[in-house]
Amino acid sequence: MRLPVRLLLTLLPAAALGLYAWALREVWTYPTTPPPGQADALIVLGAAAWDARPSPVLEGRLRGALELYRAGRAPRIILTGGFGRGARFSEAEVSRRFLERHGVPKRALLLEESSRTTLENLLNAAQISREHGLRRVWIVSDPLHLRRAVGIARDLGLEAQAAATPHSRFSSRRARLRFALREAYFLWQSWLNPLERAAVRRFRQGGSAAPSSGLRAVTRLVKAHGARSRR
Repeated sequence: MRLPVRLLLTLLPAAALGLYAWALREVWTYPTTPPPGQADALIVLGAAAWDARPSPVLEGRLRGALELYRAGRAPRIILTGGFGRGARFSEAEVSRRFLERHGVPKRALLLEESSRTTLENLLNAAQISREHGLRRVWIVSDPLHLRRAVGIARDLGLEAQAAATPHSRFSSRRARLRFALREAYFLWQSWLNPLERAAVRRFRQGGSAAPSSGLRAVTRLVKAHGARSRR
């Protein structure tokens, strides 16, 4: 028996809202403390660079990774992030310079410099991990970013765990709520996006880490309505 159109039009928004509420709960309550032991590598997710300096968001992530590295929790750090509009340096290159200034040797750092989104960060980092035999990775980012990021990394075949930076710029309740609302939308969108699932599936089957042109188009559309903070 077919549902009346009016009922269907009522149920679909309710279902979408319910899924968004579930995503928000996932983002807000996700455990972000790194587990005991060691990882093969840390993956630092990209954020904006201000010419040759990391933005406060990026610096917070780098300081979290630096503390884990100094504590002997991982011997390698994968730095992600491409070039912003008109930028002289990639986010990954700015990150490399910051960590080297703080005593991390160049041999410990692996860079990818072409990504512009969280998905691309992780696709490219997974490719680097595959090439270097790195399986157990900890994702370093702001706490409310990690539910989605770790989920993507695991979908890509990595043994991923969250490692939230204690130096997040998003520390006030208002800032955390705004971040969570946006992240819940992106998590909701990732569950429903067939192009994202196809990119992950292609990588798992041994294909390229490069996202399709269709996925890039969807990403540009989503970013126009409020991309992740890169400041």
